[in-house]
Amino acid sequence: MIIKQIISIALLLTLIKANLVKVQLQKQSLTNLEQYQDEYNNRFLSKSSQQKAGLFNYFQELYFASVKIGNNQTTFQVIVDTTSSKLMLPTMNCVKNKFSGFSSYYNCTTSDNCRKIDSLYTKSYLAGQVNGVDAVAKGNGILGLSAQNKDNQGNSSFVPTLYSKGYIPKNMFSLYLGYSALDSELTLGGYNPKKIEKNSEIYNHTIVQNTEQQESQWIIPLQKIQLDTFSNTLSSQNNLAVIDSTYPYLGVEDSMYQDMLQYFVQKGAELKGKSYQIDCNTTLADLQFTIKDSDSVERNYTIPFSFYTKESSGKCKILIQSIQGDNNIGFRFGNVFLRRYVSIFDYSKQTVSFAQSIADPDDDYTNLPKWAIILIAVVGSLAVLAGIGYGIYKYKTNKKKNEFSQTMLSNTSA
Repeated sequence: MIIKQIISIALLLTLIKANLVKVQLQKQSLTNLEQYQDEYNNRFLSKSSQQKAGLFNYFQELYFASVKIGNNQTTFQVIVDTTSSKLMLPTMNCVKNKFSGFSSYYNCTTSDNCRKIDSLYTKSYLAGQVNGVDAVAKGNGILGLSAQNKDNQGNSSFVPTLYSKGYIPKNMFSLYLGYSALDSELTLGGYNPKKIEKNSEIYNHTIVQNTEQQESQWIIPLQKIQLDTFSNTLSSQNNLAVIDSTYPYLGVEDSMYQDMLQYFVQKGAELKGKSYQIDCNTTLADLQFTIKDSDSVERNYTIPFSFYTKESSGKCKILIQSIQGDNNIGFRFGNVFLRRYVSIFDYSKQTVSFAQSIADPDDDYTNLPKWAIILIAVVGSLAVLAGIGYGIYKYKTNKKKNEFSQTMLSNTSA
């Protein structure tokens, strides 16, 4: 697996474009990180075909897509957010943005069919443990993919608008979140079966409607949660799960979280800073959720130990966090769940579907040893030189072909 990572990331080094720009959504900042960007990130939409966009994996915390906006085709690195309905981009009209170090700006003009609204919109992101701490994200903006947007005509958000204009064949999108730096994928208009584990079934779940909220999120009801001897059959209180692609953990309502925490502590987990860690050689039970599908058949979804923990210096950080059970939201299915299962969001049927993904925790690019990183740098440098050399060779070859063609055309005309 390490060799696989060395090869893949070495190739990515030939595609380095720029450092990620800090976008301060709330308060705290994250460290600088070089932006690896693949050439397939920037694509123009063709009529009635699935559109696949590679996502950049920022330390298993946030996933970014590269999009081009407006007649000028300005490129923005945007957070893929299933809980927001907005496409939010920095603009020069905002005074604060002029001093925030953005690499790209967008000005809303009628020539781009852009319409300004006067309502204020705020979105908070988490930077650490679920304790009310606000966040700062990397990137140039937010690509909202929630169920509805009441600010738009017909409650349409980004994907339904593409569908209504005939750019994608189906009114849906899907997410595959992996462990490598650039194997994750956003598919518009369908899903990629290659990202689904062989023989895995796809089960549909009808979302809960909430007409009172300004933007409807992808929320589904759960029937049961189980972790070893801890088991809780859910009633109508705190039984809802929101699907959140910007949440790096798996969130559980505080009272249930405390019961689960007793199990982890009994197994040897210790509080280090703001999170619990445990020896990676410890055998822990799978976490299981029971969810009724659209036909009222109960389906079980399991999250193995390797998915709900992250290895660091011989210890495994437990990626399950406590949340407040507001509006009966007892669970937040963040990236821990979404790496285990490919998620398919259907606007027409108002369903979220899950199928076991091919994601493998052994592919975690953040766990590479130092010697591997050094080797990646060396191989990457050689790859860059080889790419430059090949480019020069192709340029000279094409130039000679053009000169030969012009000579032949001149002789033929004569």
